[in-house]
Amino acid sequence: MRPGDLEATLQARLQTARIQRRDARAMARKRPHGVRSAFGALVIAASAVVVGAAITVGVHDLDLFELDRNAVNDAVAGEDWDDVFNGTDTAVASTFVEDAPPDSTIFTTGGSKDDLDVSSWMHTAGNVPDKDEITNAYAAAYDDGGNLVIYFGLDRFANNGDAQVGFWFFQDDIGLNADGTFDGVHQVGDVLVLSHFTNGGSISNIEVYQWVGSGGDTNGTLNHEATGAECGLAAGDGVCAIVNTGNTPSPWPYDPKSGANNIFPSGSFYEGGLDLASLGLDLGCGGSFLAETRSSTSISAQLKDFALGSFDLCGDITAVKYLDVNGNGADDDEPRLTGWTMNLYEDENGNGIVDAEDDLLDSGVTHRGDGWFGHLL
Repeated sequence: MRPGDLEATLQARLQTARIQRRDARAMARKRPHGVRSAFGALVIAASAVVVGAAITVGVHDLDLFELDRNAVNDAVAGEDWDDVFNGTDTAVASTFVEDAPPDSTIFTTGGSKDDLDVSSWMHTAGNVPDKDEITNAYAAAYDDGGNLVIYFGLDRFANNGDAQVGFWFFQDDIGLNADGTFDGVHQVGDVLVLSHFTNGGSISNIEVYQWVGSGGDTNGTLNHEATGAECGLAAGDGVCAIVNTGNTPSPWPYDPKSGANNIFPSGSFYEGGLDLASLGLDLGCGGSFLAETRSSTSISAQLKDFALGSFDLCGDITAVKYLDVNGNGADDDEPRLTGWTMNLYEDENGNGIVDAEDDLLDSGVTHRGDGWFGHLL
């Protein structure tokens, strides 16, 4: 029987199959500091971060992350942005995107608007007003008992004026093309958070939208899903944000237009949280994260600066089919076998074998011994 006619599952003996985990590490596309993604161990059981029932505890009170007007992990429950920057967080996925001057990649043309598809957006080299210049942007996603909770933030070059900001969470891998266009498109379910805040540090409004493409209640392409406020003002809030109201230390290199280095002046540091389950939203595997500044609070406002990074909420697995020549049950760079079908199952009862109730998650055929199962929760 030819190898291509045989089916090998991930439950095969150690001497014939070996599972390797591969970190879904990706480089953010706009000079990122780093991107990290973690996922549950998958051998024959696939653990997932899924949207479950709504919760009543506010997104700022989950003890997952500190929404406290600064970026430093204090002696209270929850992680903070210095953990994300240093790569010591425990998030399902996290990203930190450096975008400080002299970076000059900005939005351009009238088609770069939140209510238009990414295929209409354009980028170019140029400048925006100092108060709209993003210096760093960041996001982190956490599993809260099966519910996905996302925290997001940015800091800006100058605080001499109010700011309108937005945060896109895409399901597609969005990138930049050399001709000034964006690579990738919106998918139904992409999430947008818009917020307006003053240079004094107060939040005046937070709005959450979902991309629907057509038939939406907001300019046809978006559905308005929720309205939020400053963190701590409302119990059980599904979205909130907060801004520093005084000088606070930056745990990463930061050079503001005015003031001391590595200090966020009042109204320069913004952070927020979004509980997807409580709002009935689901990002699936995610894909990309984009922070933006805007010309006004209008949904059709012209977009200005942006910071773009990868934000993959899922992981990849490779499986290796090899000939165990010496019979020791370990892969000693032994011959790879091509043409074998390898199946990945979710082990519903955790018994380590394929049962009738186990779901087939993915299937692939080995090429020179390697099988790949990608974009899995």
